[in-house]
Amino acid sequence: MLTLYDRIGVSIIQLAATQDGRIVWPKFGFRIDPAERAEFENELIALETRLTGIRPARSSLPVDGPDMLTYSRGEYPLGMMALRARSFWSLQLDLTDRAQRAILEAKCRP
Repeated sequence: MLTLYDRIGVSIIQLAATQDGRIVWPKFGFRIDPAERAEFENELIALETRLTGIRPARSSLPVDGPDMLTYSRGEYPLGMMALRARSFWSLQLDLTDRAQRAILEAKCRP
């Protein structure tokens, strides 16, 4: 498909992912839409503040990668709670971004 996308000028692929897809698609180079990422960071900060009384720094939040799944504070699995609170995610893959494209190409090799 990448050859076709290059030929017809597609540079961004967007998709709506379910909760499980939110975990799978980043392995293929997709990233959370920047606006949605900011919204999710706000939700995660609010969740942690409400449950633990601790307001985390935005820069310390594991919003991408496997650390999101194990993000917890005390008895609260904050990462999983936050992921389950959303029914779908807007993700995008920028085919002009060499790093994102390399991830996809590496995963799709036969």
